[in-house]
Parts: sequence; C-alpha cells; structure tokens
Amino acid sequence: MKKLIEAIKKSCAGPARINSPSEISNSYCFDNNFLGFSGHFPGYPILPAVLQLLLAQLCIEEQKGCKIRITSIEKAKFLFEIRPDELISIQCTDADTGDSQRSKAKIMSEDKVLSTFNLYFYPVKENGSVKALF
Repeated sequence: MKKLIEAIKKSCAGPARINSPSEISNSYCFDNNFLGFSGHFPGYPILPAVLQLLLAQLCIEEQKGCKIRITSIEKAKFLFEIRPDELISIQCTDADTGDSQRSKAKIMSEDKVLSTFNLYFYPVKENGSVKALF
C-alpha cells in the first residue's frame, strides 16, 4: 500500500488547495505506467473505484492534518472511466452529520463529473486511538 500511495503522490499535478476550512481540492494525472492501472484492465487501463476512494481519503487527511479511518461509503456513483493521462480534480467538502464526520467527494475532468460519493470517517492518532478534531 505504501508504494501505491507514493505513486499517487507522484501523480499529483500540484499542491492541494484548501478552498475553505471545510473544503479541499487537488489535481492528478496518472500516466500509463501508474501502479494502480496494473491488472485493471490489461490493454485498457482504467482507474479502479477503490483508488478513487483512496484519493479522497488522502485529500481529507491532508485537510484534517491526521490519518482517518473510513467507516462507510454512501451514494457512490462512478459515472465515467478515468483513463491514463487524463487530468482529474478531486474536491472534498465537509458535510454536517451530527455525531459522525462525513465528506462529500467529487472527481471531475474539466466540467464533467466522473464520480461522486460520501465518506464517513473518524480521525486516528499515530497510536491508533481516536483524535478529536473540534
């Protein structure tokens, strides 16, 4: 997993942008040799949905300043394939959920929405215990 995260970070097209205290965005461009394309699918690489979720997790962790543990995913819609050399942007926005923490994620290419989903999560400290964000 560490190699995959390093490969994702190398594919980042610039620094993350904290648009507001509740919103972060970032851009990526994965080349044909990106580790995440291996096996998905030979001769016709597309970015797996699980890696799109990981992109959102990495953005949220940067915004929150700590690791997070995803507890559930809701309303996931993967509308279009993400292919090599396609510049994509991801936007994660905090959403009020009462007791739990949720972020609405949207992945786009230019003006086209490629995928959307909600991630419920809680922050964790280095030792694995829960960290309060507020």
